[in-house]
Amino acid sequence: MIEKEINKAEYLEWLNLIKAQIRQAQIKAALSVNSELINLYWGIGKSIVEKQEIKNWGNSVVEKLSNDLKNQLENVNGFSRTNLFAMRQFYQFYKSHNEKVPQLVGQIPWGHNRLILNKIKDIDQAIFYIQNTIENGWSRNNLNYKLKVNYLKDRENQ
Repeated sequence: MIEKEINKAEYLEWLNLIKAQIRQAQIKAALSVNSELINLYWGIGKSIVEKQEIKNWGNSVVEKLSNDLKNQLENVNGFSRTNLFAMRQFYQFYKSHNEKVPQLVGQIPWGHNRLILNKIKDIDQAIFYIQNTIENGWSRNNLNYKLKVNYLKDRENQ
């Protein structure tokens, strides 16, 4: 078989197409991983709340759980006492809107979710910021700025 010379322009076009497909797959993979982590955090938060309410376990169970997870899953991060309490807060804040919230919050990173939880006390406002983060692709810094300048009130006054 005689090898034909590669057309440079055609090859570059093909290369760019493949690179775009790789980037698209990487984005989809990252979003999928993020969604799974958020679902995990939702489930852990729910489990903590249930143990505390049904079994009447206090806050010390969170410290114990954190220590045991760190000791038994040595290469796994993200389960500090602070983060476990954040998962608990996350579940408690959104549990009344269970039907639509898990799909929404799973589309933004955990850091974005925590930022919203720390700054917003109203679920409808939180959902507004989640939706705008998704629609506008806000970074955490951009979201933080929007929260500081009260972007929601600006939108309502327009």
